[in-house]
Amino acid sequence: MNEKIFHLRRYYFSFLYFSFVYLALLILVLRNNVKPVETGFVEQLLVGITAVVPAYILFKRKTGYIFGKNTYMKLLVLGQLPLVLGTLLSLMASNYIYFFLSYPIFLIAFLLLLPTRKAVERENERA
Repeated sequence: MNEKIFHLRRYYFSFLYFSFVYLALLILVLRNNVKPVETGFVEQLLVGITAVVPAYILFKRKTGYIFGKNTYMKLLVLGQLPLVLGTLLSLMASNYIYFFLSYPIFLIAFLLLLPTRKAVERENERA
């Protein structure tokens, strides 16, 4: 059991720390060329749609076994989706607002994916 949790946590923290790459990319590309914030309906809609990701992860966690390697990797990639979209929208709009709006959504999704010993054992009993 400890071996499985170790591998899951290794994947978890590698994806979690990869989020800093997006911030570094924004800082390198934008630097001092930041424009004033002008949010449009489409951008707000896209950020709002990504807010469904934590709800989907919570639903999957409550209804099934998410700690299998393939399922867990897919959910980790899905958890990165708000951050990727926020980074792309921030690059297109030349400001940081979309990144900072999507970062809390990303953190909530990743808190739900945290592999704890109790959760993995409980999921093994359920499966």
